[in-house]
Amino acid sequence: MDLLFAGQYWFDARLENRTKDVLLLKTVEFSLLPPEDAPFALPQGVRMPIAGTIEPGQEFVAPLELVDVTLGWVLSAAPLDALSVEVEVRLSVEAEHPSGRAFRTEVFVMPLTFCWGCLIKHDPEVLFVDEDGELSCDLRKFPAGHNPPSIREVCRPGQDEPVDCRLCQRLFVDLDTGAEVCAP
Repeated sequence: MDLLFAGQYWFDARLENRTKDVLLLKTVEFSLLPPEDAPFALPQGVRMPIAGTIEPGQEFVAPLELVDVTLGWVLSAAPLDALSVEVEVRLSVEAEHPSGRAFRTEVFVMPLTFCWGCLIKHDPEVLFVDEDGELSCDLRKFPAGHNPPSIREVCRPGQDEPVDCRLCQRLFVDLDTGAEVCAP
């Protein structure tokens, strides 16, 4: 999760019903476990309601907000400018059969990295040398005849996928700041 762009982190959990019964989704429980030397604390044992029904043998995709905007704001203020911090996400889902019998998934574990500016992509086809002799992808300074590929938009900038340096620049209200932050 690149905190330069993303204020929250959504995880699309793909759930599969391997029972012979319809399952009613109830809650998801997750923890974000930072390394011992992390400069911040993270939520543990968070329980959120989740709604949905999964037929036998079917799949269901549940969007889960693992980092909400408040936590994203707090993390963006953490001292991460020179490093990235990998945390361990542990989550499980609770469901029940219409008769009331409870089911719980095994704990799913995945890494999640918090960083600052780590997902800015500087594709060589996009870069050019500007009038100051610096490598740039500043949209306002593209030289005549420079035809870089079109910008590939991403659904959630700063979450999992690289962000084209030109798109990075557009995400800032002040284009000068965007050009400076997103420069190679």
